[in-house]
Amino acid sequence: MTILRNIWYSFPFRLVQLHLKKQLFLLFFWLLLIGLITHKIGGPFGINYLFLDPEYMGHVGGLSFLMMGIAFGVFVIVFQITSYILNAYRFPFLATLNSPFFSYSMNNSLIPLFFGFIYLLMLARFQSQSELAEGGSTLFNLLAFTAGSMLVFLVAGSYFFTTNKNILHIIGRSFKKGKEVSVAIDKLEELKWEKVQQRMRVWQVSNFISRRFRIRPVRGVDHYDERDLLAVFRQHHTNAIMVELMALAFLVFLGYFIDNPLFMIPAGASLMILLATLMMLIGAFSYWTAGWRSTVFILLMIFVSLLIRFNIVSYQNPAYGLDYSGEKPAYNARVLSHLNTPQTMLDDQASTLQILNQWKAKFPNKKPKMIFINASGGGLRAALWSMQVLRMTDSMSQRQLMKHTILMAGASGGMLGVAYFRELVLENQLDKKVNPFDKKHLIDIAGDLLNPVTFAIAVNDLFYPWRKFNYGSYTYRKDRAYMFEKQFNLNTHFRLDKPLIAYRKPEREARIPMLILTPTIIQDERKLYISPQKLSYLSCPAGKIIDTSVNMIDGVDFGSLLKQQDAYNLRFLTALRMNATYPYIMPTVVLPTRPPLEIMDAGIRDNFGMETSVRFIFNFKDWIKENTSGVIFISINSVNKEMLSDDAENNRNIITQLFSPIGNLYNNWPEIQHYNQLYLAQYAREWLDGKLEFIAFNYIPGKIDRAASLSWHLTTREKQDIQNAFYLDANQASMSKLLKAL
Repeated sequence: MTILRNIWYSFPFRLVQLHLKKQLFLLFFWLLLIGLITHKIGGPFGINYLFLDPEYMGHVGGLSFLMMGIAFGVFVIVFQITSYILNAYRFPFLATLNSPFFSYSMNNSLIPLFFGFIYLLMLARFQSQSELAEGGSTLFNLLAFTAGSMLVFLVAGSYFFTTNKNILHIIGRSFKKGKEVSVAIDKLEELKWEKVQQRMRVWQVSNFISRRFRIRPVRGVDHYDERDLLAVFRQHHTNAIMVELMALAFLVFLGYFIDNPLFMIPAGASLMILLATLMMLIGAFSYWTAGWRSTVFILLMIFVSLLIRFNIVSYQNPAYGLDYSGEKPAYNARVLSHLNTPQTMLDDQASTLQILNQWKAKFPNKKPKMIFINASGGGLRAALWSMQVLRMTDSMSQRQLMKHTILMAGASGGMLGVAYFRELVLENQLDKKVNPFDKKHLIDIAGDLLNPVTFAIAVNDLFYPWRKFNYGSYTYRKDRAYMFEKQFNLNTHFRLDKPLIAYRKPEREARIPMLILTPTIIQDERKLYISPQKLSYLSCPAGKIIDTSVNMIDGVDFGSLLKQQDAYNLRFLTALRMNATYPYIMPTVVLPTRPPLEIMDAGIRDNFGMETSVRFIFNFKDWIKENTSGVIFISINSVNKEMLSDDAENNRNIITQLFSPIGNLYNNWPEIQHYNQLYLAQYAREWLDGKLEFIAFNYIPGKIDRAASLSWHLTTREKQDIQNAFYLDANQASMSKLLKAL
């Protein structure tokens, strides 16, 4: 019992108990990091890759892991400082030690050591299994991480060794060369001793680990004046705050160089520094507000809400290429009716009929099959999968796939791959040296996008995007949306960096298929049809206004709504981003309208693009029946459909009881859309007298429990898995079906 009592009252265990009882927010940050690196939090979106596969200057290696180690060291030091500021006064014996903060940190290391062990274990496992790295490379990365952490600990330790004083210095009895040197006591009256004394409750400690890693008993401090003891901690607090301010200044410094690759540290590192900053701010808030923290927090939230309500601190992400300076068009029922008159729809249909006739002219003396390509969303997984499918199907069909395709539609990442392949086909027509089937284009489309986006969130967006850039005649602010477009532009060698109108002529001449992007208007869930062509006839299900009710209109033609805002000057990269704006990861785009419209991912309404294709067919069904031999729907689907597991009932608990209705609806939303669109496809088959074939290319992981994540980052194993999925029996059967149909 004596041994157990000594362990229970040892300083390391008392600190863990203290955190569990009074500072759960400190433990929250550690639990969050553990959840992130173990795939328990943000797993489907690949957040763990930021920590286990960090990139610096486009490479994963010793330098990137060294930076991760430095960031981890900063996080640990801020944790120690925050804990020290909040708790040191509960352990007066610290003031008698030669290095109070160092001794406190040594004894407060159980939690950091536990996390470090888990991180290194997960890191070694990930590098060997997911990145297929060799043992020597993995060991080198582990050592680089450890070296970075130790470097921070040495620098921080040197700072506190030289600046922190113990109680002998504070009360004026510092011994130097055998002589007493008086040290002035600095404004003890500012300690507000009476209030501090009321808060002070000493926690019993029997022993602690000394600087020499020996277990020492705690000495009594009754013979010291308690105000002198607190003066020691006050002086330490000043030094600690300086370190925290340096960490905050470092983030602001990195934000200034947001688009300089040299300063773009790995996103996992910037996230750790960000979490350290948040920990620091919460700790300072808790320290200064004490018992009033709940009331002050509520008042602070009200104050911030008022600032946002009156647009004092709000920031809205724009669509690059649009004019936000002039008079903004209204968005209401009257405007929607005006934009979608029967005559407007007839005019737009006539314009599209010219495209159809140009397409038909490519097949003299025969009725060709007409192909619609629909690509699902799903981050880089969907982008790489759609690129692989288009590359292989067009190559194996002797370029007949793209020749027969009239329309491409879809959501999110899938349309990134579709747009890139279409651009390569267009460039091949102008320069035969550009080979759209070259495997290097798969490397381009699979390039990391998560690191720059997360880096921008950590060092820029959570403060305020204050740096600016010019696009055309307009000026915008740099944020994570800017970083997303910049990195995707670099990955694809600037091929897609052009205004929307640049595709009008190639589409009208049927040199490339029409490509329609359909992001969602958050305010009313209407589709926003983005295309260099006018598409008002897609704005209602029937293809024409059959009554005067604006409720019939569930779509908006982007070019018509924002004609005066330079709509067709919209940067095509921005249009792709608007179509792939996953909540929180990417900022919603705000259009220059009255009221401002917020635009988000196309997957909210249509994650597969089939609804757009079906509407198009309905509008031109008579022409299609007369001029084609039938229609082929090609579905490029990266969304895994899984049946209910056998142990679903065993996983039920009070949490699932509370959230399963909403959670199941959210998780199965793509499946709900899939059922609905199969229903629409049956209608389309009836319109075409049965001449419609449905061919699906589904991404099926090699191991069902190791599917590629829905992330903007892919591991080496995931890239291989996605490309290899095309050669599975089901997809090879689809390929044979397509060749036979053509």
